[in-house]
Amino acid sequence: DYDFHVRWPTVKLLTVLLTNRQKELQEIILVIPMGVSRLMDLLSDSREIIRNDALLLLNQLTKGHANIQKIVAFENAFERILDIIRDEGATDGGIVVEDCLLLLYNLLRNNTSNQNFFKEGSYIQKLKTFFLLDEESHSKQGWSAQKVTNMHLLLQLVRILVSPNNPQNQTVSCQKVMNQCGLLQDLCSMLMASGVPADVLTETINTVAEVIRGSHHNQEYFASVLAPSTPPRPAIVVLLMSMVNEKQPFVLRCAVLYCFQSFLYKNELGQSQIIQTLLPTAADANSITAGQLLCGGLFSADPLSNWFAAVALLHAIIENSTQKEQLLRVQLATSLGSPPVSLLQQCCNMLSQGGKLQTRIGLLMILCAWLADCPIAVSHFLNNTANVPYLISQVSSSEGDEHEAIIQGLCAFLLGICMLYNDDSSKTFSKSSLKQIIQNRIGLESFTDKLMQVAQNENYTRAAKKPHMNYKHPSEIVFDYEFTRLFKGLESEVMRAVSGKGSSISERKAADTSIEEFKHVLREQEENVQSLRHRVEELENLNLGADRTIADLRSQVQQLKDQNSLLKAQK
Repeated sequence: DYDFHVRWPTVKLLTVLLTNRQKELQEIILVIPMGVSRLMDLLSDSREIIRNDALLLLNQLTKGHANIQKIVAFENAFERILDIIRDEGATDGGIVVEDCLLLLYNLLRNNTSNQNFFKEGSYIQKLKTFFLLDEESHSKQGWSAQKVTNMHLLLQLVRILVSPNNPQNQTVSCQKVMNQCGLLQDLCSMLMASGVPADVLTETINTVAEVIRGSHHNQEYFASVLAPSTPPRPAIVVLLMSMVNEKQPFVLRCAVLYCFQSFLYKNELGQSQIIQTLLPTAADANSITAGQLLCGGLFSADPLSNWFAAVALLHAIIENSTQKEQLLRVQLATSLGSPPVSLLQQCCNMLSQGGKLQTRIGLLMILCAWLADCPIAVSHFLNNTANVPYLISQVSSSEGDEHEAIIQGLCAFLLGICMLYNDDSSKTFSKSSLKQIIQNRIGLESFTDKLMQVAQNENYTRAAKKPHMNYKHPSEIVFDYEFTRLFKGLESEVMRAVSGKGSSISERKAADTSIEEFKHVLREQEENVQSLRHRVEELENLNLGADRTIADLRSQVQQLKDQNSLLKAQK
């Protein structure tokens, strides 16, 4: 019924019912012929109040229901919603823009089919137009609370499309489009723009992180971005300055680390570029490099900066033997007149001095990652005869709270790695002598208990869930995601090596090769499964379309029957 006094209250009534009895009403509307289509038609109503309330209705209707989300998307929802956003002033618009963005969020979140439809329909290119900032007017007038909300939602839409939790092929294809259409470039411009509120900047950094994560082309572009400073500095350097600055907001610093990790993820060239900035070079001594900032952060008086810098360095060498060996060449000037100290030894010295929990955990994580699968780094570590006794004293200690248990467990893990990747070049601490020391000084049972406490810690469980660090308070920062993967991969090997059921490095290398081959087969099978899933989704969509057509035809047949009965009665 087009009558305003009927249609508008009906929209309100349905919205209230959906708010309070969502599941039941969703199922009822789903089976009504043309039910969803009629509600979608409300978006074309010329009366704004009905259209605006229809957005609220559709937001409730689409929550957590994949089939309804698909039907709404196939009713040309993306086109209609993006048109309303544009007509309402994009991010400068009011509450209606927010409702439109929330509806898009509902339609795309955890819905691979709709995400694919959004990409294939070239809607990512249309999102791009909403990111253009008029810097001059913003720096003069500032951002309204509504604009901040709108921009947050817009950034979250981009993140939904490139989330690390999506199927890999889906994320990769969206990342490619975002680079080709210039969306990545616009996001990087926002990163470097002046006057952007801190919370929007934080979300922009997280968004850039996921647009570049694991995509070589996007990572290369990001490495080339320069900040508009005098002289111009790489964006990476400017971001790292914020990360190791304790005066910056905590969530912003977390976002920078996530962005840096994403830049280095599966990026051997990027890892090499970062490590190069730590090595002796003939470059301009006055220019600030990523390496200088990371070293400064690693040895600063701020425990959080220590942790951030340690984890950033960990990501520059993880699964990269070449860069682990290169990092051994890094020498640090200590005090005037004293000989330089290697970075490895300085980390060990700092660890032995005690310090705050986050400082020690950060140092232990980088040492474990550095020595893992790198016998030459293990040899360098063992050559300083003070290192092993320190680890033994930590692991054999029976004192301490939950935090000390983490330190003891990580020290046990580092000791195990020294055994596992020991090439017997150290006379004092060969593989067999280390094994004897652990068994006699600590005891197998105690060593195993300490090691197992790491993975049992709730902070470990939380960090292992996903790469993005969604922390609100500095005290929540304990473990790094990549470190949890390293620990999970080596924990049982360390236990086997220490208990005497270990294998040689050459045997492990052969086993690793077999595992890699098996992983390759698994990856191929996963890709096949993904393509079959897409096919199933396509067929489901066709089936949905057919079901709706049948429902429409049934409705028409029923109407004809009713008309026929009426005519008969009139006769």
